[in-house]
Order: sequence, then C-alpha cells, then structure tokens
Amino acid sequence: MSETSPPKAPNTPSKFVWIEVLLANREFSKTGKAVQLISNSDVRTKLCDQMIERGVSRKVASELVAKHPKSLIASQIEMHDNLVKSGDSRVAKNSAGFLVASIRDNYQSIGKSTEKTKSRSQPPAVATRPKTAKEIQMEKLQVEQDAALDQYLASLTTEQVQELEEAALINGTRMQIESYYRLKPKGGQLFESLRRQLMSDHISEKRC
Repeated sequence: MSETSPPKAPNTPSKFVWIEVLLANREFSKTGKAVQLISNSDVRTKLCDQMIERGVSRKVASELVAKHPKSLIASQIEMHDNLVKSGDSRVAKNSAGFLVASIRDNYQSIGKSTEKTKSRSQPPAVATRPKTAKEIQMEKLQVEQDAALDQYLASLTTEQVQELEEAALINGTRMQIESYYRLKPKGGQLFESLRRQLMSDHISEKRC
C-alpha cells in the first residue's frame, strides 16, 4: 500500500470494515501516511482500551464493545473527549459515567446540536431575578445526585440496569407509570428524565 494514498475498503466489505477505513483515513489526514487496516477484533480491543483510558472499568468496557456497534462507541468517545476538552459541566463530575451512559442510551451529538443553536438568531435577553441561596443549593444537590446516579449505573451490567428500572417502575406512582409507558415509544429527553428519576427514587428508598 502506498504511503501517499489513503486506505480504501475492499471490494466486499464486511459489516464493520467501513469503521476501520474511517479510522485509518483520519490518521492519513493527520500524518499523510497510509495506515494498515486492522481486524474487527483489533478494532474492538482498541475501543475497549480507549474507554479504559477514560476511566471505564475493563468489565464494563468489554460489555459495551460486545453489545454495541463500534461506530456508535467511536462517535461517543469522540463526543466525550470534545466535552472534556471544552470543560463542559456534564462531564466535570464523572466523565467515565457519562461516556458509559452515552453509549448505552445513544446520546445524540451534542456538538452538532450546539452549533445549530448558536446559528439561530437569539431572542432579546430577558432580565431575571438573582437565584436565592436555597435555589443554588438545590441545583448543586441535583448535580451531585445526577453524578452519583451516573457512577452507580456505570458499575452495573445492561441486565442489572434493566432489572433496576423494572423494580423502580413497580414502585412508581400511578402518574409516573402512565407517563413512562406514554413516553417510552418515542423516548427523548423527557422520557430519560422520568426514567432516571424513577431509578433515583428507588435507590434512595432502598438505602433508607
């Protein structure tokens, strides 16, 4: 393979070969040198190692690589690194937990949505009253609770998370249960917030 030509996929690409080509071409664009394509098992090992380097346990990293598309994992690692680099508050407390959750729940690209938001015309600023000490304390407590939940969920397997969610749903209020099944088909931020609240409440009750 010439060192001045980017890697190309074979005539009969396997299911994941395009991921390998993408990774190789990224390296080519940076160095100008062609990179030998690696096997599927090597790609999985590389992704697993990258997650471990970012604080994910080997057990959880291996599980994610085995159960989720490699393209999804690669894109979420890239998004995670961009958020860490920019000092985003969502990864300040527990970046490894955020990375695991983003892969399991297939978070959409935050960078793209942010760019779209910035490109829109901004409405005139509206004066708001200063937050009270109680409101600031409540927000701080919520951030800490979210980080603790992310860390706990990151330590569980997919099956354990599912069992926790089912148990939490059983103990939820009638309104929560109705909202859960109404929102679940479409998913989205509102459903994810309700799902997390159910699990958080259930964990708190078990510890009491």
